[in-house]
Amino acid sequence: MQNALAGQEGIAFANPGELNDLIKSDAEFSTVKTRRYIRLEDTKEGQRTICPIVYLDGDFSRKHPRLCLQLIIITHTELQDDQAECLLLRFETPEGSDPAGTGKHDYYHSQLCTDLRIDGPSNTVNVPGCVSWRAVSCPAWPIDAKTPLHVLACVVFALYGKANGMRILRGAYGDSLDKLIADMHFSFPSPSVRPSRARTRQARKKRKSKNRK
Repeated sequence: MQNALAGQEGIAFANPGELNDLIKSDAEFSTVKTRRYIRLEDTKEGQRTICPIVYLDGDFSRKHPRLCLQLIIITHTELQDDQAECLLLRFETPEGSDPAGTGKHDYYHSQLCTDLRIDGPSNTVNVPGCVSWRAVSCPAWPIDAKTPLHVLACVVFALYGKANGMRILRGAYGDSLDKLIADMHFSFPSPSVRPSRARTRQARKKRKSKNRK
């Protein structure tokens, strides 16, 4: 990853506490300004390893909270002479001050990028080797989101799929996840038919007991 990005990525957060100290509920925050990123879990696609990192910018103190997630996705193999590939994506809340606005990107959306945006289209960080795409504002794909958390969930599902995405989100939000994503249009098992943690533990104990016998 470091070779592919030529050292432009910055420094990874070492632990969740560092990230929590930066993200405020009453003020603007930015990890790209400080060149800090979150190293996400790798995935495999055949022989290719997919390595995602993400930068967060936002302001949750506004009437309509703002969140922007800028992703750098590097894919590579162990094959000799294989060239790493790099893709930049941005997932964000409506760009205007009001989701009901009529601006070009006044809706929850994702789009291809060619550089990291710091605090506007004229202040950016170049990322070497990214997929070439010069139409900087189009296409922008609508995403299934009404809140900043929904935007985060869309990123997780895009990277890890539905089942693994739910595992990751539930590990972070526990039983509160169902309420947080209730307005999204994914079809999930009803909470009433999913086994509780207590029932799951009891079932495991029973299986172990039978195996001993």
